[in-house]
Amino acid sequence: MLKRESLLYSLFPLFAVLSFFLIVLNNKLIGSFNLLFQMVPPFNAGNLDYSLNHYYIDQPLLYWPWMDSLKSSLASSGYVGYSNLIGFGIEFPYHSNFAPLSVFVNFYRFFSTEFVLTIVFLAQVLICYYGCILVSKHFSTDTLVGIFLSIAFTLNTFFISWINHLFMSGPFCFLPLIYFIYLKSLKESRYVFFNIPIILFSLFSGSIQTTLIVGIFILLFLMSNRNQIDTVFFQNFVISKIFILLVSSPFYFDFVIGYLENLSNESGRQLSIFSDYNIVNILKSTLFVTISQFPFVLGSFNSFDLSKFFNVLYGIPHIPYIGTSILMAIICMKKIEKTYFIVPLIIYLSPLKNIVYERVFIISLFGMFVLALKTSNDEDFNSLNLKRLSWTLYISSGIWILGSLIFKIKSVAVIVENFLLENIKGAYFSFENYPQFYEERFLAIESDYSIFSFKNLLIVASLFLTIKYLKSRDFKKIYAINLVQLIIFIIFHLSFPLSQDTIRQETENSYSVINNIATNSRVVVIDDDNFLFFKENILTIFGINDVDYSSDIYRSKIKKIDKAAINIETMNKLDIDYVISQKELSDLNLLLIDSNLSNDNSYFIYKNNTDEKNNYTFLTQNKLEIKCSKDLNIEIPINYSDRWSSEKNLKITENNYGGLSIKCEMDGLFIVDYLPRFYQLQPHSLGYNAIILLVTIGLFITRKEKNEN
Repeated sequence: MLKRESLLYSLFPLFAVLSFFLIVLNNKLIGSFNLLFQMVPPFNAGNLDYSLNHYYIDQPLLYWPWMDSLKSSLASSGYVGYSNLIGFGIEFPYHSNFAPLSVFVNFYRFFSTEFVLTIVFLAQVLICYYGCILVSKHFSTDTLVGIFLSIAFTLNTFFISWINHLFMSGPFCFLPLIYFIYLKSLKESRYVFFNIPIILFSLFSGSIQTTLIVGIFILLFLMSNRNQIDTVFFQNFVISKIFILLVSSPFYFDFVIGYLENLSNESGRQLSIFSDYNIVNILKSTLFVTISQFPFVLGSFNSFDLSKFFNVLYGIPHIPYIGTSILMAIICMKKIEKTYFIVPLIIYLSPLKNIVYERVFIISLFGMFVLALKTSNDEDFNSLNLKRLSWTLYISSGIWILGSLIFKIKSVAVIVENFLLENIKGAYFSFENYPQFYEERFLAIESDYSIFSFKNLLIVASLFLTIKYLKSRDFKKIYAINLVQLIIFIIFHLSFPLSQDTIRQETENSYSVINNIATNSRVVVIDDDNFLFFKENILTIFGINDVDYSSDIYRSKIKKIDKAAINIETMNKLDIDYVISQKELSDLNLLLIDSNLSNDNSYFIYKNNTDEKNNYTFLTQNKLEIKCSKDLNIEIPINYSDRWSSEKNLKITENNYGGLSIKCEMDGLFIVDYLPRFYQLQPHSLGYNAIILLVTIGLFITRKEKNEN
């Protein structure tokens, strides 16, 4: 029996690992790197192909360059420190998306930037799944029911959408393990100490936002199980949290400082939690939460994303969904624990939505997973709610059929088309700038929304089958159907991004002029209001610095360049070597080195010909060589930080525009290093985590002896 059970539990992991090898053997990578060729000029060479999911565009535009800089920092210095290739320089320790002690950061030490995404995603899937299995076994759930539900939570739409956002899936893949250990601790409180390393793994893998959500998750566990908490549990819980705080605070100190500075920085994210907070948007948000559990009516990346009507930050990828049948089963319970639903909903409908976004509903999805486990063991069934569900399904299907028939009337279709084209905006795209994008998507709208399409007929059939099996309480079939719903949504509404493993070389070959721009050069791009043209940061993967980094979470002391008023003086002050422009710059004394006048990808590349030699050189991302002459004051246009230091005690201060100012007191070459706090620990992060585990075991043993005494 145990062998059969173990085999069943292993099927999904084996499938995941096999899929991983098939992807690798077919020269593919997990990630949307290929979108660079499909959406971003000039790399797309005028061939505007929007057939893939544009919601994953952040992968090639932001995360690829970020990860590349992070890997370069690790390779050159052994720690996550500084990048001189992002904007006017970025300090990774202050950027909470790159926690230097994350267990997943270590993968960058051994694998290529592009491959890290693939292997880390596999690791996170396995961590999440086995955590869910442990929870299901704790509740003595039927083996197949536990497997079906564990797969459902592991493949929830948030996780699939966060493939590009490792700092999102990283923290949350540990939630099932955290929950399981706390469940064990309710019976034997000393087990609470084993959550110390797990929670630290979670915290170090994410951001301030994810830390807040994990904290809410833990508090909700305490609230929902308050009747089972005794004094010893509470004591051990407090001890463990104090230890976690002590261990993590040195690193979170930088996160918090960076975040607060960013709020006060006019080029950063402003804390405006009450912006757009009104009764209309509250009603929209409420409606979104309801519809999100039947998300097929919101469209897909192949047509129109109607979730934009509900002020959902990133549209379809932010729909919290693990299958409709799970919800239907939960509704049929007479008594349910509402904490995991009410609290995230209150947070989402409050001004705090602008801080935690829809991501707070990962807690609700986990709550649905747990309740579904309990539902299969609960005899307390609400037949009245089942009858209401049946009638709701009949009425909704009738309305859907009627709407599908009405839409076949040509005049109605034209009215709907005009309305959508005028009001719907995609991620990064407006109809005015990308009419082809929306016109092509309108062609797919009928198959996306019509009840008569095969996909939607299958969904409707699955819902009626769920009703049938709820009557007979056959939860194996109910949750198997639930998986079908989830997989359909992932395939047709989210997609699974894959790219060629030769993407870096292909990118370099597609734009050969990159070879004419020297490594470590500084570039400004004038895009002529084309939002995607040479999107900031793309050049980072070629070792070139585009200073126009515009992310609202970027911590920068040096103000962005006013491109409309750019001149030689500004370029020399900020060490701008090249200008890439979509229009000719005849009024500047610049040397034209390359041009392309083809279609929408026209560009001109100019070199700053000013013969001024810099007195500094980047040896690595974290190391500067300074050429000093006595009494010389060297101005370096990179963001000032008190983490820059010199063995010769050079006087390093902030200049009047936010850069470095170095006062020389003697002749010679000097080294200036960027040394983040506790940088010595980073090369030994695995050992550091091992010590934490040993301390955890020590606390576990000590508290056991104390309890026995």
